[in-house]
Amino acid sequence: MKATAKKKATWNGLVNRTPFGSTLDNQLFKDLDELHQRTQIPKSRLFDDAVKLLLKKHAK
Repeated sequence: MKATAKKKATWNGLVNRTPFGSTLDNQLFKDLDELHQRTQIPKSRLFDDAVKLLLKKHAK
C-alpha cells in the first residue's frame, strides 16, 4: 500500500488556510462585519468568496 503524504500544518495548526494581514476601508469593514453577523458566515469564507470574484474579474 502506498503511503499518503501528510500536509504540513502552518501557523496555529492550519493546514488548508494561509494567514495574512491587511487593512480595509472603515465602511467596508463595518459592512463586512454586519454581513457576517446577519448570515453567520465566517469572515474567512466571505474573504475567500470576495477574492474569487476579484480574480475572476481580472482573469485574462
